[in-house]
Amino acid sequence: ADGLPNEFVWHIQSGADGVLWFACGDGLARYDPGSVVSYTVADGLANDLVQRIEVATDHSLWLASRKPGITHYDKKTFLKAPGSEDLAVGNVGMRIDSQGVVWAGTSGTRAQGFYRWNGIAFKKVDDGGATLKYISGIEFNPDGTMWITCLPDTGPVKADGLWRYDGTRFYNLSPQIGLTGRVLTAVFRDSSGILWLGTARTGLLRYDGKELLSFSKQHGLPDGNVPRISQDSTGDLWFSVVGHGA
Repeated sequence: ADGLPNEFVWHIQSGADGVLWFACGDGLARYDPGSVVSYTVADGLANDLVQRIEVATDHSLWLASRKPGITHYDKKTFLKAPGSEDLAVGNVGMRIDSQGVVWAGTSGTRAQGFYRWNGIAFKKVDDGGATLKYISGIEFNPDGTMWITCLPDTGPVKADGLWRYDGTRFYNLSPQIGLTGRVLTAVFRDSSGILWLGTARTGLLRYDGKELLSFSKQHGLPDGNVPRISQDSTGDLWFSVVGHGA
């Protein structure tokens, strides 16, 4: 689109004032009727690659990408968030919970693990030896607990699969519900409490707390690689499928 830093748009968010924000390969763009303004490292961004935009409860913005560094925009100034200098979180590994707390899960190799913004800086959450590394998704439950999906790694301790975090400890649910060997790329909790999991090769999974169901090409999916899941205002679920749209 005319005025955007480039045509590669990773993420779009709407601000409280109706302004649209575009995360692009060469910076951030602000669009309101009649104008587009672009921002880059020259304006204070941690780096020019912006893949994720999160709108906080105070209407400020948090920006992240697979390159190290998280940017906070307080509606006046772009600031590099302390403690994020080595954090590469990709386009899915940053979320804000209902209390306004920012969580970041790494997807890079410089700093690895699960991080929490404490109001001053990002600090690593003690994972109790779980060695979470390549985090591919974060989702919240109404009671404050969290779901985290992790990609496989080659280390001696396998930390991939589906994890539940209760604020104190991390629990790997993959072995007990039959997820061993699945490469999980996304996690989403729908409005009825059902958990949906995207995979890299084996389609879509549905978990209701008791039973795990699998959906693949034979159920209508065009391919087995499902990196994103969302739900619209009518309750319909949408699944992005690599090479086939949604």
